[in-house]
Amino acid sequence: MAHCILGRRTVFVLVLIFTLIFVLAMKFNFGGSSQEQSPPVLGAMRDEGTVRIAFLGNSILYYNDCPRLIVNMFRAENYSVKQDSCLRGGATLSSLWDKGNGMAIKFATEPALLPPSPDDPDGPSLYDIGAATVSNLLGEERWDYIVMNDHTQGPARNATRNSAVRSLVDLYAPLIEESGAIPIFVQTWAYLNSSIKNAEDLGDTEEFTRRVRDGYRCYVQHLYDALPQDEGGGRVLPLIAPVGDVFLYLYQTDRDMWERLFYRDGFHPSPHGTYLEACVVYRTAMDEMPPRLLEDTWWLDARVMQPAGEEPMVLPTEEEAEVLWEAVRHVCEEAKENGNYRPSDNYCSDV
Repeated sequence: MAHCILGRRTVFVLVLIFTLIFVLAMKFNFGGSSQEQSPPVLGAMRDEGTVRIAFLGNSILYYNDCPRLIVNMFRAENYSVKQDSCLRGGATLSSLWDKGNGMAIKFATEPALLPPSPDDPDGPSLYDIGAATVSNLLGEERWDYIVMNDHTQGPARNATRNSAVRSLVDLYAPLIEESGAIPIFVQTWAYLNSSIKNAEDLGDTEEFTRRVRDGYRCYVQHLYDALPQDEGGGRVLPLIAPVGDVFLYLYQTDRDMWERLFYRDGFHPSPHGTYLEACVVYRTAMDEMPPRLLEDTWWLDARVMQPAGEEPMVLPTEEEAEVLWEAVRHVCEEAKENGNYRPSDNYCSDV
């Protein structure tokens, strides 16, 4: 009888052991290495409390100095921040690679003035204008995030979309891999009206926004495919900061606020628009919202706000900033829940 009881206990223990092994195998994907089993690598900051962020793009980023505004958001949360950029007015991703930095005049302002060199204290004034070329920016530093945008119509048209894809795959991808960063594409917005910059063929606000959104999804898909897998089968996951979708949300829900997002020309961002843009980029990078309260001091070190000689535009009030912050939270949470900005569907059939 004792022998029979011992046998039952042995069987019970063996069942528990095999059940535990099976659960662990399912949890950690033992025996499998396919892309489906190994999720994309989202990446993380290499140093706790320190953020390294590079910016590539055009006036959509340098109006109201979005890079420094984002830096100040991080600093408000007690992060140490390193940022640099390569920006050029009117640039596409392809022309930015070819022509490089174009900020020597625009950023020659007092807030951009660098401290004198200890080796040459009486030397010429130097300004924080950014890196000379894309390859200088990405090839000489390690970054946590690379924030980039294309020309505002580029992703919406097949020819310019295809050109950007080729540049991303052939030129940008090797440097992004080398830098170890997470790419974040700033999805830009539809203009205040379709007559601006010959955009009539891009449709109304909803259609223009959809075309740009699909273009950036195309960029994400091709860049994701171009970046190599790591040893576990995962890879860096490019992200989209859905700024244009927040603009569209306000167009649909608060037309007066939507109009306040634009500079006088109807396509560049006002300080309201840049604040919204910075909130979306922060939310996309950190997977959490930025500080809730906008501080006017965050713009004191802006190298440029609007074009020289133009009358300054008003900054968002505390109440307006709250409306914009809530719009960003709503749209970004909805996008994350729906998986809208991960590489899954092919939006590049024409490439």
